[in-house]
Amino acid sequence: MVSERASSFYLFEYCSPKRGGDNNLAIQVNKGSLQGAVQTKFNADGFTGGCE
Repeated sequence: MVSERASSFYLFEYCSPKRGGDNNLAIQVNKGSLQGAVQTKFNADGFTGGCE
């Protein structure tokens, strides 16, 4: 049903190599003729290693 798919959420985890400052992240998804994209900013001050 269309309403169920429109209300879907997906969890995206990203392990950034950034360890400080303001950064931009762009995510683009393509499936056949469908596409979607989002851009966001994040501050990596205090980020540490150890992503799994």
